[in-house]
Amino acid sequence: MTNPRFIPRFSANLGPSLGPSLGHRRFRTSGIRLARLALIGLTSALAQMTGGAVSPAWANEVPADILSTVDPVEALLAPGQPVNLIRASDVEGPYITLGDLFTGVGDRASIPVARAPQAGRAAILDAEWLTRTAQANDLDWHPQGSFVQAVVTRPGVTVPTEDILAALRQALKRHGAPQDGEIHLSTAQRTLTIPSDVPMDIGVSEDQYDPSTGRFSAMIEAPIGSPEAEYLRLSGRIIATRDVPVPLRRLSRTEVIDAHDLEYIRVRVDRLPKDAILDAESLIGHSPRTFLRDGEPVRISAVVNPTVVEKGALVTMELRMPGMSLTAQGRAMEAAGQGETLRVSNTGSNQVVLATVAGPNRVIVHTPGIGVAQTASR
Repeated sequence: MTNPRFIPRFSANLGPSLGPSLGHRRFRTSGIRLARLALIGLTSALAQMTGGAVSPAWANEVPADILSTVDPVEALLAPGQPVNLIRASDVEGPYITLGDLFTGVGDRASIPVARAPQAGRAAILDAEWLTRTAQANDLDWHPQGSFVQAVVTRPGVTVPTEDILAALRQALKRHGAPQDGEIHLSTAQRTLTIPSDVPMDIGVSEDQYDPSTGRFSAMIEAPIGSPEAEYLRLSGRIIATRDVPVPLRRLSRTEVIDAHDLEYIRVRVDRLPKDAILDAESLIGHSPRTFLRDGEPVRISAVVNPTVVEKGALVTMELRMPGMSLTAQGRAMEAAGQGETLRVSNTGSNQVVLATVAGPNRVIVHTPGIGVAQTASR
């Protein structure tokens, strides 16, 4: 029968020298690790010989992943895999792991060793840092030179500026900002880059708006509530705008404006002329006084009624009185549109009278009897 004091003596003699350090630090050489695995195997064998459980004092401090996943005998006999540096890699999560840096690390590939860089950026790890990391994790790896390095990149996606402004506009609407206002940012950075493996949810907080000046500030967050969220502070001014009709092309004074000649564009209210025409109906059927530029708001004074009587044209002068109508021939001294007043010279007497355009080459004389021929028609 086995001496029952053998096991406690084994534990007392070897356990204190290895056990306490096993759970609190990593060994620097693979030889020590193999020695400890050998002790685990020997202890298991003794347990089978005695028919009971053997638990040396230091065995409780062996990492659970070693006890549960490693066969001690196979670990002693199987050759180790070569450890090689991965010079360039991409990471998706918030941490850089051993498997991102080295091949041949087995089940330790998921051990985090550093925080991952920000989304869309890269971290350059030099030879000194890599050596310390390899030693701290019992990896048999040494750099070939001091210039050896590893580049770890974290892929990212850029949140479109349009999406950021849409979320900002919605938040400012609660403060009374014009929903169709034009946003002008005063901050240089206007985009966010977030990890490619997280949802593109945009949040707005700390939003403030001054209606008297149109100025605002807000904090943009994406994705909302995530530990991986990126933040961007925006400030600027929102300016009211409105739609106004403008010519689609350059229009001359001889043309009559039609609906097909116009389009609506959005214009800042603070840049709109005070006498600008704001609806297309007020332009249709009129002619430019001189010419109109395409894409520019039109002032009221820039359009007139279409020219019905050209300058120098022969016109029929008409004087209306109760019970009779007198007519004469005259010559228009200026161009005029329907309903407009112009000067007309009587071709018979050379007298000049004021008349109102009543139709094509037809005018109504203002003052009865002046310059009108003596012929009358009933």
